[in-house]
Amino acid sequence: MILDTFDESTAVDLLVLPLWHRNVEIDWRSGSTSTVPVRRRDQVRLLACRLLCDNLSYGRFANWAMGDLNPAL
Repeated sequence: MILDTFDESTAVDLLVLPLWHRNVEIDWRSGSTSTVPVRRRDQVRLLACRLLCDNLSYGRFANWAMGDLNPAL
């Protein structure tokens, strides 16, 4: 599943959540791309928050996935 976050985030352009395996791809606004392992349940949690939360931060999720921040959402 591809989440285009260009209009919603100042840090992340695109998130690719494969759901069938753990490697999430993060395309940063800086032009770099990162691939990090994220549990499937956390991928689903992000999707649920995208539907239900008004203040979801894709940059915060990406930083958490990279190991730079706690908690995820």
